[in-house]
Parts: sequence; structure tokens; C-alpha cells
Amino acid sequence: MASNAVKVWNEYATAWTNVSDQERRQILDRVLTANLAYSGPTGVSAGHEGVIKDIEGIQAKVPGGKFVARSAYAHHDVALIEWQLILPDGTADAIGYDSIRLSAEGKIESIVWFSKDAAQSPSGF
Repeated sequence: MASNAVKVWNEYATAWTNVSDQERRQILDRVLTANLAYSGPTGVSAGHEGVIKDIEGIQAKVPGGKFVARSAYAHHDVALIEWQLILPDGTADAIGYDSIRLSAEGKIESIVWFSKDAAQSPSGF
């Protein structure tokens, strides 16, 4: 399941791109449990709404930005992903980490995220 965690995270990351609200919700429904535990510097929430709020905030600041995995470490049903925000012009921006856990069904049931250098990043994220 280790490699599956990284695969699921990569699909989750597509929800953070410049896609329609309907497509975003479809992606999130596919990869996240309904009772997702979501925690990061922006707050703690349950379900998809906290994620959607953060996505909308990033897309408002950096329309067309995307997150890519720089490295990943996984075992059993957990993974630690080092990600980077890529600006629309291709400039590498903020670096951070997602710690995820998959449910028995292979969906992400928890995300704890950290941003390494948000204050110094061009986007301010």
C-alpha cells in the first residue's frame, strides 16, 4: 500500500490545480474519506470543506499554481510527501510536507501539512 499512498496523493494534488469547482469536488470525493481529518497552519477541520477553503485561498493568490511531489517516503498506510508549489510561470515556490494516512479503502483519511518557507516564498504561501 506504500506506493498507493503516493499515487493517491498525486491525484489529490490535482485538486489544487486550476480545475472547475465540480471537477475539484469529484477528485476530492475519489481520494478523500468523507470524515477526513485535516490539519495545518490554516487550522483544523473535518471533511472536505477545510481542504476546499485552502485550495480556494491558494488559487486566489496563485491562479494556475500547482503542487508537485519532490520526494516521498511511505510504509504501510502512511506517507510523508515533500511538495513544492510551482507558480504558473514555472518558478519553484514554497516547500512543505504532507503526512497522510490511508483508510482501508485506499482513500486519504488524514492529512497533516506543514509549509517550510512560506514567509520567504514569492507567493507568500
